[in-house]
Amino acid sequence: MRNSVSEKTVEVDEVTAALNNNAAAVLAVSRAVEGTLGPKGLDTMMVGPFGEILVTNSGVAILEKMEISHPASRMILEAAKSQYIQVGDGTTTAIVMAAAILKEGIAQILKGVPVSRLLEGIEKAAELGIEILREKCRIPVTELQDPFLLQVAVTAGRGDEKTAAMIFQAAQQLGKEKISSHSFKFADIIFARTGVEDQLIKGTLLSKGRVSTLMPVRISSAVILLLEDNLGPEEVENESLRTESGFKKNMDLKQRFLENLQRILSLGVNVVFTTGGIEPEAEEILIQAGAFAARRITSRDLKDISNCTGARSLKRSGLNRTSESIRTFLGKAESVFEMEEIGMIVILGGVGKPSSTLLVGANTDQVTEEKRRKTRDAASSLQAAFQSGVVPGGGASELTCVRFLESRRSEFSGMTSYGLDCVIQGLKQPFFQMAVNAGYNSLEKTEEICRLQSKQDLNSLSLDFETGESADMLEKKVVDPLKVKVFALKTASEVAQAILRINRVVKMRDHEQIS
Repeated sequence: MRNSVSEKTVEVDEVTAALNNNAAAVLAVSRAVEGTLGPKGLDTMMVGPFGEILVTNSGVAILEKMEISHPASRMILEAAKSQYIQVGDGTTTAIVMAAAILKEGIAQILKGVPVSRLLEGIEKAAELGIEILREKCRIPVTELQDPFLLQVAVTAGRGDEKTAAMIFQAAQQLGKEKISSHSFKFADIIFARTGVEDQLIKGTLLSKGRVSTLMPVRISSAVILLLEDNLGPEEVENESLRTESGFKKNMDLKQRFLENLQRILSLGVNVVFTTGGIEPEAEEILIQAGAFAARRITSRDLKDISNCTGARSLKRSGLNRTSESIRTFLGKAESVFEMEEIGMIVILGGVGKPSSTLLVGANTDQVTEEKRRKTRDAASSLQAAFQSGVVPGGGASELTCVRFLESRRSEFSGMTSYGLDCVIQGLKQPFFQMAVNAGYNSLEKTEEICRLQSKQDLNSLSLDFETGESADMLEKKVVDPLKVKVFALKTASEVAQAILRINRVVKMRDHEQIS
């Protein structure tokens, strides 16, 4: 009997050790980013092994750069990446929520709450929380001119009003169809280069230079050929070249290509973009004709040029088409030119779909990279807000969820209510941390705002982190995208549940040993 009791104690100790070890790792990650949360959040300085420095306020940037080895920490990192890929913002919120849910969950398990019942409660409470966000907090956004969108961009862009205004303008240039499309990523219109001034370009940019400095820097009234191939004659197999007929065929193909190239130029083509190379002889002909060309553009560039200019891509065999047929594949733009100082090509005023590109920069590489990150965050948040609507920011929506979840406690049977407590703690944490970062008593302010929301029946009520007084977030135009909040809660609850399920950590053999 004594041995049985001893074995049971060892087993419990192993489970407790695994839980505490995982919790400590996750809380360490949360502490690394929580100081950046909210309007009073500060920057984090990261130092590399060779003395390189990164100063950032971006939670996802901190996670990407920090040294992470613990398996549970890596799970949090993957969850944060998923949040960023899906909505482009809210990673810090998701992490502090997950850490709070996990911390409370472990405390409940150590008190004797069965893991299965706890997980059931967490899952149900997270689903209810998402339902409450959608039903009690959501404000639809139907127009790209809505000032809420501008404010979302300012908040996600860490208060940079000038850049947020350019993002807001770019969204209106692109139009509803594009911004509402889930296949289009608004953040992809942003380019960053050290030493340039911020500028909004009504067109598209390519991270390429022209093939030769002998070509003109700028082409006005551009007529564009888009070639998804090499610009050169069709090839003959090496084996065939050794025969007389093969050699003759090769010469015929070369002659036909040169004739086709001259014919294309006679159609008015003065700009050529290719995904492959450009043969020296073709390059020389283009130079003599005063044309502009760039080679080895990416598939993304190909798509952007096509959308902007209305050009349709051809394979090189398509150059054998009739002149009238080729003409239908050509695109047009007001101008195409190279910004030589940064090695980029600009296409302005294309006749295709509306296009917009935001070029941002600063005087140093580190500041430029940080500006790129916050500008992309602002663009992603604006798009998410237009697609899903907005909710009151400043922690108001999360505390609204807390209030309504408390009122539905009777729907949780038995010990699943402890899972509800975990999610409530997770939802409180973003506001709690923002209050801490602003220098206030977080427990006092959390209870105060929850009480005032209930008393005034005002779900948009939160804390003015400047004055310490309660304020209506909608009146102050402090809003967040619903999509960001929904994904943050979903991500946090899922990763917390995954870690709470772990009761053993077993090291795997090396791959070589397994094979």
